Amino acid sequence: TRGITNPHNWWIEILVDYGLLIFVFYIIIYMRLVYQLFVVFLRSKDANQKEIAKVLLVSLLTFVFACISSSSVMTFMPQWILLIMSISFINITKLKKGQACT
Repeated sequence: TRGITNPHNWWIEILVDYGLLIFVFYIIIYMRLVYQLFVVFLRSKDANQKEIAKVLLVSLLTFVFACISSSSVMTFMPQWILLIMSISFINITKLKKGQACT
């Protein structure tokens, strides 16, 4: 690699740097977030809630392709903010419905 150690792909970076187990857990969590946002989008009767779910869902799905870039995403703060906002929104939605946060 002539000294180049950055794989320039977020998914490969997680797999190579942290191992298969962490990679599988990350994919499962990511897919669960996408699924839960999709469910909120389909079932919500509140227009604001539906719009927020749609924006977060499209953002997460776009990130799948956008992270194949020329630099590491590990230090890219908006990526972490997107994940935090998605998790928070799902938890707030569940709390409004009286469900336990999972």
